[in-house]
Amino acid sequence: MKPHPRVRCLTLFLLPLCLPALHGQSTAADYLDRANTKAAKGDPAGAIADYDRAIALDPSQSEAFYDRGAAKEAKGDHNGAVADYDQAIRLNPKFPKAFNNRGLAKGAKDDPEGAIADFDHAIALDPNYAIAFYNRGRAKKTMGDLDGAIADYDHAIALKSDFTLAYINRGVAKSAQDQPDAAISDYDRAIALDPKFAPAFYNRGVAKEAKGNLAGAIDDLNQAVAIDPGYVSAYKKLATAQRKQGNEPAAKAAEAMVAKLTGKGK
Repeated sequence: MKPHPRVRCLTLFLLPLCLPALHGQSTAADYLDRANTKAAKGDPAGAIADYDRAIALDPSQSEAFYDRGAAKEAKGDHNGAVADYDQAIRLNPKFPKAFNNRGLAKGAKDDPEGAIADFDHAIALDPNYAIAFYNRGRAKKTMGDLDGAIADYDHAIALKSDFTLAYINRGVAKSAQDQPDAAISDYDRAIALDPKFAPAFYNRGVAKEAKGNLAGAIDDLNQAVAIDPGYVSAYKKLATAQRKQGNEPAAKAAEAMVAKLTGKGK
């Protein structure tokens, strides 16, 4: 799960439109403010151009490299993001967010071991960094370390009791350990925290189906597609559950939705 680049006060961004333009000069801080505003508005390319200018004027700011790395990551440039986080960490070795974000970029590059090492650094610098525990848990699950993943999700939840994604991912790990009841308990908690989060209903439906509770599974899967009508995986699972329950018309209706959404309908 990846944090947005921080956005500084918008009034500071507005000043360069007036005063610095009159003098034909902009400072590194001016470009940095403008870049952060562009990043927050969903314009990573425009943000990167301004981060480039800020860094050219003042290459000593670790936050400028960190923010540019986040913008590159938003564009899918994982290698570029890692290089910028490297620079941010070189300038500030006690920058837990830079280690966390570099870990995410490494994970996206299929380097879970490198990601875990960075999350370890982030946690060592900030033992209350719930997101780093959560991200390390995801990386451990990728490595097949379900016990380690669950332990990290436990830490994340202990630090942030309303961490919906941590409950869901812990439920997924418990399901993989053939603990459907424990998984359902985690999905229950996630749904209580966010009743409009379709993946929580989907995962709970899958867990209920695994227990043989077809009626409960169908109810949850129907709720998932009601929240997200484009949820192909939920329709597929719904078709399977309906067919197991002997409701062929409902199964075919769910399959028709899959065909429509995937463009495979006749």
